Amino acid sequence: MKNAFLLVLAAVGVALITWGFWRFAGDYGFGVVSTAALLALTVDNIRLRRQFHARPKETR
Repeated sequence: MKNAFLLVLAAVGVALITWGFWRFAGDYGFGVVSTAALLALTVDNIRLRRQFHARPKETR
């Protein structure tokens, strides 16, 4: 019963955060989400390139 209550509480919290984001971002919401995704992909790509180049050539 406690787990079910915590799950519902978490769902309500996420719903409120989502509502607040779209309420205040308005028409710019899609651009904000797209920009955040592009930044996350760029940072991850840079991290993976550094990790790849740090490996010895025999294992590439």
